[in-house]
Amino acid sequence: MGYKTNIATSLATKLVGSFITLGISVITARELGTEKLGEISLVVLAVSIAMLISGILSGPALVYFTPRKSIKHLLVPAYIANIFCSVLVCGVLAAFDLFNSEYLLYAILISLFQGIFSTHFYVLLGLEKLMAYNFIGIIQAAIAIGGIAIMIYVLKIRDVESYFIGQAISYFIGFLITIPFVRQKTYSDPNSSYGNVIKDLLGYGLVMQIASIFQQLNYRLSYYVIHWQLGDAKLGIFALTMQIAEGVLLISRSISVVLFSKIANLTGKEDIIDKTNTTLKFTYICTLFLLIGMLILPVSFYEYIFSKDFSETKMVLWYISPGILFLSILTILSSYFSSVDKVRVNAIGSFVGLLVIGITVWPLTMLMDLKGGAIANVISYSITLLVSLVCYVWIEKIPFMSLLITGKDFKRFSKSFGSK
Repeated sequence: MGYKTNIATSLATKLVGSFITLGISVITARELGTEKLGEISLVVLAVSIAMLISGILSGPALVYFTPRKSIKHLLVPAYIANIFCSVLVCGVLAAFDLFNSEYLLYAILISLFQGIFSTHFYVLLGLEKLMAYNFIGIIQAAIAIGGIAIMIYVLKIRDVESYFIGQAISYFIGFLITIPFVRQKTYSDPNSSYGNVIKDLLGYGLVMQIASIFQQLNYRLSYYVIHWQLGDAKLGIFALTMQIAEGVLLISRSISVVLFSKIANLTGKEDIIDKTNTTLKFTYICTLFLLIGMLILPVSFYEYIFSKDFSETKMVLWYISPGILFLSILTILSSYFSSVDKVRVNAIGSFVGLLVIGITVWPLTMLMDLKGGAIANVISYSITLLVSLVCYVWIEKIPFMSLLITGKDFKRFSKSFGSK
């Protein structure tokens, strides 16, 4: 399939997946309330951190090495890393009271099942099985919302366990579904072995995952500060707002996957710059329109959907929305840096952003409540984006003005995305 077709397919499936995820948010918000939603968000964050660390051997580096190494030599270390990190990382975070230790077993199981599921997902990308990648993602999300709904409405389990059990089951079934698709016909390295695969994964994936860890802490450090300063009920409101706002990122996240695959197979510098610039501008425009649509909805809409406990959601959305626009651009640039082996730029930018939010989030949250947490995130995202933009312009030696949208760009979008 061509670039335009891959993007359209990814967008369509991500849109469906986003509606399902929104459905999960609606169910949990209405039935569990703000405080329990805050508790859930801390467990989800712990799972994300565990997966990022195990991702050194089971993360995005698999996309690059799948065509080159034996799948057996890739999967076995990935599985072991997922098991080890799920137990160790979740255990350590629970010990430091970064989430309720009562939910430790659920955190470990979700981390393990989501980890092995994601491992197969990266392999599918490496095998260029985008259709399977997209539709299995929808199936997993559908199982999750179905499981959670059954737990709450049929079995009458109106507690956080309903969310955890539903998610764990969905990722495990999703993992089983991917197994028939994870088959490799050929690979280019005749010397593939467990030893050199682990060495290559560490060399390629370590910097990439360090960048991702900095990025995740950059995005989510505010959760811990809000939890400590304002309590889990306020955290539940903030976490739900972030889920809604980040739903707008479905465009950039969908396109970035296709862009990564495309650039990794391009050799001409001009082609890489043209594809990146056009994709970045297209993403920016679409994200802006979605944000405007989200912001013009009245407060009563959010109260009707999620309940009156979430009346502050619209206010937080206004404050966080510039940061979401920055993140949409940053997602495209991060995909570009990863595809041209410049992942250190992602690490540097995320580390700088982490320092910024580390300095600003505590005083701003103390002074301005949830608004302060949102503003701290926006400041952090803007600094991270600035670092990435400066590096991109410097690496490719292009004028900054070439990134600004002009009337000609609207005419070029269709032609550019239609190229093979």
